Amino acid sequence: MVDELSDDVLASQRGDRAAFERLVTRFQRQVFFTVLRVLSDSHLADDVTQEVFVKAYRALPGLQDPAIFKSWLLRIALNRAIDYRRRAGREREQAFLFDEEPIGMGAETPALEGPETAELGVALEQALRTLPPKMQKVIALSLDGELDQETAAQILDCPVGTVKSRLFHARRLLREKLKKYLG
Repeated sequence: MVDELSDDVLASQRGDRAAFERLVTRFQRQVFFTVLRVLSDSHLADDVTQEVFVKAYRALPGLQDPAIFKSWLLRIALNRAIDYRRRAGREREQAFLFDEEPIGMGAETPALEGPETAELGVALEQALRTLPPKMQKVIALSLDGELDQETAAQILDCPVGTVKSRLFHARRLLREKLKKYLG
């Protein structure tokens, strides 16, 4: 499996589009869900996922070690999604200042059931946005448990202990911010 991955990465670096298409097919779902965890908008996540693969294709010749392709790709996805979320926040602020209808992130987020649940969802989203960027990244990578902490550490280019520490502190901060809802 690893040899197949390395072979496809090396072939893609030499310009083999079929090999890159195999990489896209292999990682598209994981990239999409990484982006979706940050953006909470499936339509926007689709667009950003496409951008991630375009960016990866262009940057692929500079990748030194084919064995780290997955973590390299997911780091691109995470950073791109966070960039979009920041940009959407600035657009919302401008829309508010100029009394315009905000567009972009969150427009396609399905409604939650019940007023308490909806309020909790909004509070959680706001609380996540107040976390330091490094904690936001750890939370985004670990929300559904699909990635283990070792892989998250590779993606974030930090020790596993740092991932564990950031996750612990992020959860603690979120519990504090959401005390009202957690009882």
